[in-house]
Amino acid sequence: ALDGARLKLIEAAIAPDAAALPPGEVAAAGRRILVGTGDRPLELVHVQPAGRTAMSAQDWWRGRPAGERTVLG
Repeated sequence: ALDGARLKLIEAAIAPDAAALPPGEVAAAGRRILVGTGDRPLELVHVQPAGRTAMSAQDWWRGRPAGERTVLG
């Protein structure tokens, strides 16, 4: 969940070459959107926010408030 609303992960992939992130924390790294796990980060490829259609993770990220820490929980 993100801000109390569901965020469905449609497509994600392990990002073994990415820097570690705390579990649940989402961050942009270049053109990639990464989320921390207990082991290796995942790259978010396609997501579906609650009440919306599926979209690329980059489009979703651009719609988030700039500078706001994003944590999935």
